[in-house]
Amino acid sequence: GRPLMWKRFVRRKKKEIQTNNEEDQFTREEESTT
Repeated sequence: GRPLMWKRFVRRKKKEIQTNNEEDQFTREEESTT
């Protein structure tokens, strides 16, 4: 199996990507309303 550090790293990366996508969605909606 993969080392624990790797799992932790991947989880953090996924979380970063998720928050980035949410922020992009928010900014896109803001731009469309103006």
